[in-house]
Amino acid sequence: METIENVFYTSSKSLSQALDIYLPDCESFPVFIYFHGGGIEYGRKDDEREIVFYENLQKKGVAVISANYRMYPEAAYKFMEGYSHCKYVHETYENGNSTFADMVYEFIIKYN
Repeated sequence: METIENVFYTSSKSLSQALDIYLPDCESFPVFIYFHGGGIEYGRKDDEREIVFYENLQKKGVAVISANYRMYPEAAYKFMEGYSHCKYVHETYENGNSTFADMVYEFIIKYN
């Protein structure tokens, strides 16, 4: 299993817009995109309780992508933060698992 931490998904290079990728030990796998809770006012991708959740999925052959996002008032709309996150993942990993790429692509097309 591999974990890649603090991949920036915008040009800001800010930890408030970074994601972590948890990859399982298999060649083909589903991908779970996770946005932490907190009502856009608190929370973070590397909360210890969340990491246990990611690692359990990773052990079961599921990749997890978990992102930080800007909080209110810096970002008034969580949706746009999610859009930036998914757009980055699609553009960077579109040659990976086709089901995942298709899912992210449909999200971007629907809400662009």
